[in-house]
Amino acid sequence: MKPFELANLAFDAFVAKGPRIQKAWNYYDGDHPVVFSAQAIADLVPKFNLTHFVQNWCKLIIEAPLSRLRLSRFVIADDTKAETALNAFWKTSEMFLDADTVHESTLVTGEGYVFVWADEQPDGSIEVRATWTLPQSAQVWYAGEDPSLIELGARMWTETDGTGAIQILTPEDVTVFRTTKEMAEITEFNFTDWIIDIDSSGPHPFGIVPLFHFRLNRRTITGKMKQIYSVQDGINIEMSNMMLAGDFAATPQRYAVTDAGLSKVRWKPGGILDFPMSDGASENTQIGEFSAANMSGFLDVIRQLVESMLTMTGTPRHFFEGSGTVSGEALVALEAPLNRQVEDKQAAWGLTWGKFGAFVGGLLTDREIAVEDVSVVWEEAKTVQPLHAAMTRKANVEAGIPLETLLRKEGWSEAQLGQLEDDQVSAGEADLATRVTPDQVTVANAQALVDALTAAVLAEASATEG
Repeated sequence: MKPFELANLAFDAFVAKGPRIQKAWNYYDGDHPVVFSAQAIADLVPKFNLTHFVQNWCKLIIEAPLSRLRLSRFVIADDTKAETALNAFWKTSEMFLDADTVHESTLVTGEGYVFVWADEQPDGSIEVRATWTLPQSAQVWYAGEDPSLIELGARMWTETDGTGAIQILTPEDVTVFRTTKEMAEITEFNFTDWIIDIDSSGPHPFGIVPLFHFRLNRRTITGKMKQIYSVQDGINIEMSNMMLAGDFAATPQRYAVTDAGLSKVRWKPGGILDFPMSDGASENTQIGEFSAANMSGFLDVIRQLVESMLTMTGTPRHFFEGSGTVSGEALVALEAPLNRQVEDKQAAWGLTWGKFGAFVGGLLTDREIAVEDVSVVWEEAKTVQPLHAAMTRKANVEAGIPLETLLRKEGWSEAQLGQLEDDQVSAGEADLATRVTPDQVTVANAQALVDALTAAVLAEASATEG
């Protein structure tokens, strides 16, 4: 396809996916539509200026796994230079913050994007840029014969002056189209409203589409909340009904059945109403009050709907209840479904982050890095209780597993393990010097003391020279 045809394809894709993605963000942000079981009731809300109450549980459904998806660092096999450069870039470019936004977007809308580009500077150095991209403004197409290979990508954005741009990315080149008027006025892609930006278009040396795609589901693009939209609507309906019933209970409605005129009756707090008795020919005067609905009934329905959310999304109950203390093995069992979801996402998204790491690491060091040589280290998904973790670690060490192996599995870097080893040596030397007194010196412990002090002196000299 020609560049103009590809841009037209991209524009249509952005238009088509926009409403679905915006709906997902609205539910996540608590901007829910006015929905009632009967349309007639829904029509009364704007007519009588009624308040639509919202109790947003969608946000917590997303934040439960999101808070446990923390990428710590990258490890590149047998390439310390590239690993150091990549992890430094991860911090300085603030991608460690953007990664949370990418994960959030993927959970909410079903997909997230990271765009990477590199430009050569006047001094010959390479400036690498990486940024997350909103899913409604990015799109990729996978190869038909290889559904894991991205063969085409596109991004769209609005400039500060209101004009828009579409960037078409292939493994060989980039093409940028810009609007001739403000983006708000654009309704279609055509030759009149869009022109090619020659200065921003041309071949690139990357060999891939530098747009990394994160998916919640590889079969279809669906956010985590789609299955609970109707449940959230039901909660909002019951909230509105309950608040309306509360107003009615606070100001109960009264009635009077009488032949007497009511024009002179004054209804007021503490007032006395005077009605004449029946003349015998008409019905007796009756005065009463309409009873209010039982508020607990609404609360029971809301609680049942929330529990349905728990079951449908695998979210632990204590995330909603917010009371009580769960610890130890009980907490492990309670959070097992959620932790499994998080570990699955770490495995799936770790593959995409690995591709990102291999590409960026190669750009930073001007070398080719194989994707299989890049490992992604995540923070522990399970809730870490210090005492329980320490006891587990102690039991494993006593069982014969080296402490360094355990700490490496927990996410410690090689630099941290090296510092631990240095600290252990220093602590051992200090302890040995404290315990050995002149009257306790023997050939054996004197030699040990000499060896320890010699090692300390050599280490200090080596550090000074370095």
